[in-house]
Amino acid sequence: MQAPQQRQLSKVEQARLAKEILRVRNDLFYFLEEYCWTLDEDHAPGENPIKRFPKRADRPELYDLAQLWLNKEELPEQRKLGVDKSRQMMGTWIFLLCNLWLAACHDGKRVIFQSKKEEDAIALLDRAWFTFQRLPKWLKPSHQKKEAVLIFEKKNSRITAIPQGGDHIRSHTVSSCFSDEAAKQPEFGDAVAASIPSVGKYGRFTFLSTPRGKGNHFYHLMKKSKVLEMVAGYDTLSPRTTARLMTIVSLHYGLNPKYDQAWIDVTRAQMGEEKWNQEYEISYETPTGTPVLAVNPLIHFRKLEHLSGRPLRRGWDFGYRNPACSVSQLNQKDQWMWLWGMVGENETTRTFAKRAFEICDAKFPQAKDEQGRPLKQLWLDYCDPQGTEVSRGSGTSDIQDLCAVHEEHYRRMMDINYRKRDFEIGITLIRERLKLRNDGEPGILIHDEFDDAKDGVLGGYHFPEDRKSGAKNEYPAEDGYYIHLFDTLRYKANCMFEPAESRVKVEQEAWPEPWKEQGVGSSGLMLVR
Repeated sequence: MQAPQQRQLSKVEQARLAKEILRVRNDLFYFLEEYCWTLDEDHAPGENPIKRFPKRADRPELYDLAQLWLNKEELPEQRKLGVDKSRQMMGTWIFLLCNLWLAACHDGKRVIFQSKKEEDAIALLDRAWFTFQRLPKWLKPSHQKKEAVLIFEKKNSRITAIPQGGDHIRSHTVSSCFSDEAAKQPEFGDAVAASIPSVGKYGRFTFLSTPRGKGNHFYHLMKKSKVLEMVAGYDTLSPRTTARLMTIVSLHYGLNPKYDQAWIDVTRAQMGEEKWNQEYEISYETPTGTPVLAVNPLIHFRKLEHLSGRPLRRGWDFGYRNPACSVSQLNQKDQWMWLWGMVGENETTRTFAKRAFEICDAKFPQAKDEQGRPLKQLWLDYCDPQGTEVSRGSGTSDIQDLCAVHEEHYRRMMDINYRKRDFEIGITLIRERLKLRNDGEPGILIHDEFDDAKDGVLGGYHFPEDRKSGAKNEYPAEDGYYIHLFDTLRYKANCMFEPAESRVKVEQEAWPEPWKEQGVGSSGLMLVR
C-alpha cells in the first residue's frame, strides 16, 4: 500500500511559512514561547510531563537570561556569562534552547554542550533533541543525529557534546559553548582559559551551576571576582559586570512562583539546613571532599605583617595558563607566615611574572640604589621542578621565561631553588608545621587578608569526592585554582624543611656527589641562575 501523497502548498502558504521561518530566526523569544516543548521530570502525579516552555509573563527571569545571552549590543563583558542557581529553576533548559535556536535557525554555527563526563554532555544534547523533534516539520532544517553530535547539513551548523576540559574547545572556533554544572568539573578552569580565544569576537561562553563549596574554579569566578558595576535594565536577576570582563547572575528559587512557603518548609526539613543552603540558597559554605590540610581558624589565622630585613620566600607554579605565586616568611620564632598569593587566569608565565613582581614591589617594598636595584637581595624564590622542561612552541622553559622577566624588571639575575620530591613528602612537611609546637604555638600562621589560602585550607584545597582513603598515593582534586596556589607552598616546603623522621639522618649523612656537577648547593637544592 502506497503512502498518501502530501498536498502541495500553495504560493500563499509557502510565503506565509517563509515569513514565519524568518520571524523565528530573528526572534528568540518568539521561538521560545511558540515552538519549544520541554520534559518536566519533576511533574506532579497525573500531570503531563511534556510541557510548553513558560511564557515570558510567567517566568520573566528566564527571558532576562536569554536577553543577556543574546548580547545584541555585542558587549565584550556579556560574551562570558556565569550563573549560580538554585535547583529546578529551568536554568539549564533556557541555555539549551537558546543554543538550539542558534544552530538550527542560523548558518555556520558551531555549538558545544559541555559537562563533567561525555555521557552527561550527551544527556544535554538529548534534551535539546527532545525539543527539536517536536518542532513543526517545515521549521526543522535537514539534520543528522548521532550519539554526541546533531548536524544541520545544509546550514553548516552543528551541536557537539564534549566532556570537561579545554582541549575540545581549544581545537575549534566556537560560536557558543554552554558548560553545565561547572562546579562539578575539576578541569573547568582549563575550559575557561580555552574559551577566550576560541569564541572569538562574537562568540559566547556560558556556564551555570549549583554551588559545590569553594574548592573549584566556578566559586572563584562567581564569588572572588571584583564587581565593577551593575548591568542596567534587569529587575529580577541583578546581573553584575566583573573585573574579568564577564557578567555574573544568580538564579534564586524565590523568582519561581511555584515554590510556595509550604513547599519550602517541607523540603527544607527533609534536606537539612546545610544541604538546603547549598542546593537552594546558593551557598558556597558547604564543603565538598575532604580538605587536604587541617587547620583551626582561631589558632592559624592571624593579622600578620612582613618583617623588614628578613628574607621573603616566593613560590612559583607554572600551571598551564593558570600560573600561581605566593609569598611567605619565617618570623623570629621560626613560624612560617603565609602572607600573600595569587593565581593567574589565561596568562603566560611572562605576563603573569611581570604582574607578580609589580605587586610584590608594592606590598613588600625594599630599599633601592640609584639605579633602582634592591640594596640587598631579600627574595628567595622556589618553583616547580617541571619548569625546566622546554616548550615546543616557544623554545624556552618556564624557568627561563621567569628569569628573563626578573632580569628585565630588576636588572639582576634571579636565583631559583627547587627540589624533586614526591607530593606526599611535601604535603607532610606542611602538615607537620601546622601542628602545635611545645610552646603552644602553631608552626604555620596564615594572614587574615590572604583569603585564597584561608578558603583553601577550609575546603577549597581538597581531595576528590571519589577519594579512596588509605590509598598509597592520594592527590588533591584538579580544581584548576587552589591546587596551583598550594603547589607554590609545597615547593617552598620541599626546600625549606626536612621530614621529622629523617632530620637526624640528614644531619649525619652527606649528600651524594652528583649534585656537585649540576650546580646544586650544599643544602641539596637545585640552584638555577
